[in-house]
Amino acid sequence: MRRPPLAPVLLARVLLAATLCLGTHAAATRAAEPARAGITQEMHDAAASLAKTLGSDATMRHMLDVLKGQIETSITSRNPAANVKKAMDEIVMPELRQHLSGLSNVLADVWASHFNLDELNQLHAFYETSLGRKALQFLPQIVVESQTAGNQWAKDVFRDILEKHGEELKALGITPSR
Repeated sequence: MRRPPLAPVLLARVLLAATLCLGTHAAATRAAEPARAGITQEMHDAAASLAKTLGSDATMRHMLDVLKGQIETSITSRNPAANVKKAMDEIVMPELRQHLSGLSNVLADVWASHFNLDELNQLHAFYETSLGRKALQFLPQIVVESQTAGNQWAKDVFRDILEKHGEELKALGITPSR
C-alpha cells in the first residue's frame, strides 16, 4: 500500500488536533468554513483539486487511524471507567470521518492562501506528470531519510562543538552530555 505524503499528514494532524482541542461543534464548523481573505471560489476549487491529486483523502483517512489511538488515550486518562472503545468505534470515529470534508475545505484554503490560481494550476499539472507522481511516491521516504541525515549532522556538529569549546561551556556552567 502506498503511504500518503508526510507533509499533508502532519498539517492535517495539526488542524484536526486543534479542532479536537477546541471541543465545540461551533468552533469546528467555523474552522471548516473557507473564509480566508482573498481566496476566490476558483482558487479554492483549484487547491481542492490539487489536494486530491496529492492524495489528501487517503492522507486524512490515514491520519484519523493514527490519531485514533492518541484520542483513545486522552479520553481514557480523563475517564478511566468509560467504555472508550465503544465510544470511539460508534460515535467519535464515525463523526470524525463524516466531517472530513470540512477539513478538506480548510486544507484547500491553506494551499490557496500560499499560491495564486495560476500557480495552483501549474502545481496540479506537475503532480499529474510521471515526475510529479514519482516525487509523491518517494516524498515520505525522502522526508524520513532527510530527518535521519539531519539528526546525524546535528550530532556530528555538536560533538565538534564540544571538542572545540568544551572548557568554555563548562566555565559558563554548562556540562554537556556526550
